[in-house]
Amino acid sequence: MLVDDLYQYVLQMLCGTHKSCERIHLFQKPSKQFIIGSLADSSKDYTVGESIGKAKIQTKSALRHNSLSVFFLIAKNFNGTIIVKPSCSVFYKVFPTFEEQKAYIEKINQEDMFESIRGDPGFKKYYKRLNCDFKPVEVNLEHDFFPLDFSDYISIIEDDENLYHTNPSLNKDLKEKNIKNGFDPNWISDEETYLSVLNEIKSITRKRGLNWEATIEIERESFSENIDLITVRFINTTKGKGVAKYEKFLFNANLEIDLGVIELVHFKYNFKYEGFNYQESEYLRALNCHADYFKDINTIGTKPYAIFNQEKRVPRTDINGVIANFRELKSSLEPLSLIQHELERQYNKYVNHSIFQNETHEHHLQFKQDTTNFSYTINDLIKD
Repeated sequence: MLVDDLYQYVLQMLCGTHKSCERIHLFQKPSKQFIIGSLADSSKDYTVGESIGKAKIQTKSALRHNSLSVFFLIAKNFNGTIIVKPSCSVFYKVFPTFEEQKAYIEKINQEDMFESIRGDPGFKKYYKRLNCDFKPVEVNLEHDFFPLDFSDYISIIEDDENLYHTNPSLNKDLKEKNIKNGFDPNWISDEETYLSVLNEIKSITRKRGLNWEATIEIERESFSENIDLITVRFINTTKGKGVAKYEKFLFNANLEIDLGVIELVHFKYNFKYEGFNYQESEYLRALNCHADYFKDINTIGTKPYAIFNQEKRVPRTDINGVIANFRELKSSLEPLSLIQHELERQYNKYVNHSIFQNETHEHHLQFKQDTTNFSYTINDLIKD
């Protein structure tokens, strides 16, 4: 459906998971564009109450934090293991093609731009996405942590011939021309010149500056007399400060947790509504992500967002085959009698619900009264 396609497109573009994000032009860094499911670098790991200007960022409520967490309960006497499989994506800057850079320069020259931008436009900014799927790790349910190894993925990026970097000798010439953004508009005069310049830039071995780091942390603490709380946390520990200028956020960070033989214990929530007490229960809690429990395979999976699918409700003219419209009723009152029986059946079906167990609950009384009134009305009609 069109609506489904639209909201999926919007969500995937906000996460950076859409196919078009495999290589994408952005006016700003990916961390400013893809705002759902990303983990900031360690410089954004604000401690509770730490002052940031006039505001204070709380670790447990910061919108752009550097970690996500899943919480679940187990019996205190259980000492087994779980298997954790993390995944995420990274973005890195690449050179534009000749056609892309030429179109960019032509657009700048045609639009009402400041002369300083026309004379020093820089390369058009393109980023590529690399998905990182790490090997599953079996861990004990005790306080522990293990680092993730990005070295294979960093090697793939460094082997990409279009990985953006600079050439110090060319930078010196550009500085003499008062060009600060690394691109001389004369380089785009023809494709041969442009490719020649790129080859000269690429001839210099890029200094090893990419160094993404992340950690999976396991915590176990007492929740109640017979129950322990387990926390599985995915933390971006990449150093935020330094001379290396690359996108240090991790994107679309997720965890898949195989619980093995573990039996989860429910979180229970007691609350009041309209003066009556209720209790709900869930298997999981999550922070900076959404988590699903797949009971049939005893596995937990996270994703950056949750989708609320509410069934569309419309007035009904039939229920369980009983049609109650004027066309049917004008020839026979039998459908009304069938509806009465259906009301009684529904009441018996839901009599064990927490609301209807309390016979003094206003909803209970209202349903019984409506059923009684309906019965009286039908009987009067039949008599007439």
